[in-house]
Amino acid sequence: GILSVSAALGQDATNSAKAAYDALSSGVQAGDAVAFLGVAGKAATAGLSSMDVAGKALTVTLNSFNLNASETTAVSDAMFAAANVGVTTFDELAQSFGGVASIASASGAGYKETLAVLAQITTKGVGTSEAVTQMKAAFTALSKPTEDVKASLEAAGFASAEAAIKQKGLAFVLNLVKQTSIDTGKPLIELVGSTEAVNAILTTTGDNASQTAAKISALESSAGATASAFDLISETPAQKMAVLRSSVSNLVITLGNALLPVLGALLDGVNPLIQGLTRFASGVLVPLASAFSALPGPIKIVIAGMAGLI
Repeated sequence: GILSVSAALGQDATNSAKAAYDALSSGVQAGDAVAFLGVAGKAATAGLSSMDVAGKALTVTLNSFNLNASETTAVSDAMFAAANVGVTTFDELAQSFGGVASIASASGAGYKETLAVLAQITTKGVGTSEAVTQMKAAFTALSKPTEDVKASLEAAGFASAEAAIKQKGLAFVLNLVKQTSIDTGKPLIELVGSTEAVNAILTTTGDNASQTAAKISALESSAGATASAFDLISETPAQKMAVLRSSVSNLVITLGNALLPVLGALLDGVNPLIQGLTRFASGVLVPLASAFSALPGPIKIVIAGMAGLI
C-alpha cells in the first residue's frame, strides 16, 4: 500500500497519498496504482524530487503521449537518461516537461525524442524551462509552416510536418527547416516566426546535429536508468536516514489507526460522565457560588472560617 511504498523509499506519506490521488484522477487504474507509486517513488528519491512532482510528470507524459501505465518505468528511464545527457536534472524535467508534452505528441513526436532534443538544447546554456518554451515555439511553427517550409516538406514527400515527424523523426524536420533557410537564403526568423523557435533549431541542427542524434540514440536505449540512479542514492547515509524517518512516521500512523477504535470506545464511555459533571457544575456549583457572593461580608468570613476548621 501507500505506507509501505513511502516507507521503503523514504518518501513522505502525505505526498505519497497525494501522488496516488493524482494518479487515479489522471486515469491510472486502481490495480496499477501501487506499481505506479513504486516507480514514482524511486524516481523522486533518485531525482531528489518529491513523490507528487514525480507522479505528476509521469502521468502527464503517459496521458499526453497516450501510453499505458505499464510504460511508467520506461518514461521515468527516459527522463533520467535525458538528465544524464543534458544539463538539467530529473526534478527540473519533471516540473517543466508537461509544458511541451501535449503539443509534441500532437505534432507526431515521441516522448523519448522530445526529451532528447530538449536535453540537447540545455547543453547550450539554456535553462530547462526556457528550453521547453523554445521547443513549444518550434512545434507551433511547424504546425503552421510557411510556404517555403511546405515546399520543402512536399519535395521530401510529406504533406505536413506531422507526417514527416511521425515517419522520419523530429530531428529530420528541424534539419529540413534549417536547410530550407540555407537553400532559400531566408533567415530562420522568417520561416518559423519567433526567436524561441529559431534558437531551438540552431541548437539542434547544423554543427549540432550529430550531438542531437547521439542524445536521441541514448534515450532509445535508456532502460534501467531509473534503477541505476536509485541504486546509487539508496546507499547514501542521507537516504538511509530518510527511510528511517519515514518508517517511524508511518509506524505512528499505523498505530494511531489501530488505536482509533479503542480511543473511540473510551471517549464514548467517558463522555456521559463529563456531561454529567458539566450539568452538576452548572446546576449546583454555579448557583452556590452566586449565592455565596451575594452574602454580607461578615457572614462570608464566618463561613470561610468554619470551612477552614473542617
